[in-house]
Amino acid sequence: MDMKSTKFDLRRFLQNQASMPSESIEVLVQAFEVRVFAAGDFLVRQNDPFQDECVLLSGRVVTTILDHKGKEVCVGLYDSPMALSPSISRTNAEKSLVNIEFTSSATIALLHADQLVSLMVENEHIRQWGNMILRAELQMKSEHQWALAALDNKHKLAWFRSRLVGYEDKFDHWRIASYLGMTPVSFSRARRTLG
Repeated sequence: MDMKSTKFDLRRFLQNQASMPSESIEVLVQAFEVRVFAAGDFLVRQNDPFQDECVLLSGRVVTTILDHKGKEVCVGLYDSPMALSPSISRTNAEKSLVNIEFTSSATIALLHADQLVSLMVENEHIRQWGNMILRAELQMKSEHQWALAALDNKHKLAWFRSRLVGYEDKFDHWRIASYLGMTPVSFSRARRTLG
C-alpha cells in the first residue's frame, strides 16, 4: 500500500467535505490509520468490540445485522469516497451493532471514536466536520425509515434511485432488496415496473 497516495486520498476527501483550514485537515490526516481490505473481508462483525470512525476512501461496503432468526438484513450501503455512519449510531456498550463487510477491494481510514471526540473538543473546525457527518447520517436514517414505512415497493425503489444514485449498478440486488424491506422477487417486479 502506498501510504502517501492513501493519505492524499484522505486529504482530498476532507477538503471536499468541509471548509477546514489546511492545518485542521492535516491534524485529521495524521490521526487516521489507513488500511486495505479485499472483497468479502469484514471490518467488524456484530457484537465484536469496535469503536472506530471510518472513512471509505475507495471501494464499497455494506452494513448488515442478523435478525432474531439469524437472517441477514442490510441496513447500509456505502460507495466511496464517504464517511460511514458515526460510531455512536452503530455501537452499543463499545460493541458493534452491525457487520461491516467489504463488497469490493477497498481502502478505509480508521480513527478511534474517543480520539475524534478529543480532536473535536480541541478544534472547532474538526468539531463542525464531525457534527456535519452526524447530521447527514441522521437525515439519511430518517429518510430511510420513512421510505420503509410510508412507500409501496415501486416508490421505495424510486426513492432509492433518487437518493443513492448509481448504487443499483454497484451493489447486489438482493442486498438492495433487503435494504428496502423487500424480497428479491418484489424488488425485481419493482424494477420492471419502473423500467
